[in-house]
Amino acid sequence: MATLDKDARKGFWSRSGTFGICGAFEGPDKLSWKVLAQCQEDGVAAVPVNPDLDEVLGVAAVDDPSGIESLAGIVCVRLDPHATDAVERAGELGVPVWLSLRTASDGARAAAERTGADVIADACPLMYLDAGSYHGFHRFVAEAFGKY
Repeated sequence: MATLDKDARKGFWSRSGTFGICGAFEGPDKLSWKVLAQCQEDGVAAVPVNPDLDEVLGVAAVDDPSGIESLAGIVCVRLDPHATDAVERAGELGVPVWLSLRTASDGARAAAERTGADVIADACPLMYLDAGSYHGFHRFVAEAFGKY
């Protein structure tokens, strides 16, 4: 497993292909919804990953990230067992996985070691996707305090 550094976090969203966003998508105030909406706003190709949903924000959901053509990476904003599953799939599919804040469980870290998945952990994906508003300011503050 390689825990990816700040340069990898900065470059994650510029990878070529489509991102799988693993989330519950319970509503506009939830992080998974916000990440997918920001991808749409920024022109970043993204697909919701949730076997319990047909579509989110007009985009057809898939049951598993392996169903995404030209998969660039996986973003997981769900707690275990979903985070561990996302890391396992990322390792199998050879793409990096971003575990949002508080999703990097012991199980997810063990899965990364087992599969060799490259992981970004404990950072908000919106800080690196959305350069404007609150998230850009959050990134500025984090960078000023060496947490970026």
